[in-house]
Amino acid sequence: MRKEKSTDELENELRERVKNKNRLDEYLDKLKTISIGDYLYNLMEEKNMKVKDISEKCTNISDKYIYGILNGTKTSPSREMIIVIVCALGITIEQTNLFLKYAGYGKLYAKDKDDAIIMYCLEKKLEPFEIEELLIVKNSKYRLFK
Repeated sequence: MRKEKSTDELENELRERVKNKNRLDEYLDKLKTISIGDYLYNLMEEKNMKVKDISEKCTNISDKYIYGILNGTKTSPSREMIIVIVCALGITIEQTNLFLKYAGYGKLYAKDKDDAIIMYCLEKKLEPFEIEELLIVKNSKYRLFK
């Protein structure tokens, strides 16, 4: 009988598959709790992206929806929509988990098949169309494109 791996072991295993040299720990430690709109704005600035860039990369999200998050009228986006946004932004797992936290959700969970796929894609820095292809092949609940 095979011993089930812990969540930490699975997360470490995913990270070891693709070495990520971009260490944001110091940055993330200094961040205080902010609104999801402010955090999204900061991520977009860091990535030099505009609302249109996100909606063009992942057609499953509209400009209006993103503007709603940014201006605070959309304060409770679904976890799946946050996943779509982070895939378009191409951010790290750490940044994704912080975004999920600010939105009131739990972090990506390596024992969940769909979350593990997203974690793998973020670590590999795959483009949204590559992520979508893998999501389809692995029969994931997440979709980046309509």
